[in-house]
Order: sequence, then C-alpha cells, then structure tokens
Amino acid sequence: MEQQFIHMKIPVQYESVVNLLITLPTAGLNFVEQFIGMIKTQLTTKTIDSKTPYLYPTVAMPASSLLGLVGVMPDAVHGDALSDTKNHLGIW
Repeated sequence: MEQQFIHMKIPVQYESVVNLLITLPTAGLNFVEQFIGMIKTQLTTKTIDSKTPYLYPTVAMPASSLLGLVGVMPDAVHGDALSDTKNHLGIW
C-alpha cells in the first residue's frame, strides 16, 4: 500500500514531532491521538504548575485490590528496618 502525504507548511518547532509520527507504526497512532487530546484538555482547563506541567492519566483500582497486599510482610515487622531485618533473618 502506497503512503499518501498531505502537503502543508509545518512550523519549524513541530518538525521533529512530525518526523517521529511519520516513522511510527500505524498501530500507535490511536495512542498518540489520545495522549495529545489529554494534554490539549489539560492546557485549556487547568492551571499548570511549573514543577509538574502535565498530569498523566491513572487507572483507578478498587479498594479491594489492597487485600492482595495482606500477608506480604512477615508479622514480626514493626517499622524499624535494621531491627526487623536482624530479627527476621536471625542475624547479629
């Protein structure tokens, strides 16, 4: 299948992004379109903090997912990393 190009003047500051898009497999275009839409929405609806200019979307997890963490740490852990390590591993 032959590629078709739209001929238009591209501002110099966009050339590097356009060149990356041209080499991107078409399977990634949907993701890029959604990402650009998200950034565009944030730029028009939110005050931008200079330390974190973009907020990335997160996947909401149900509270029940925290139950998977129960039992990960042994019962003898009390918050003192050095002491807990010594006691748990039986060293020193």
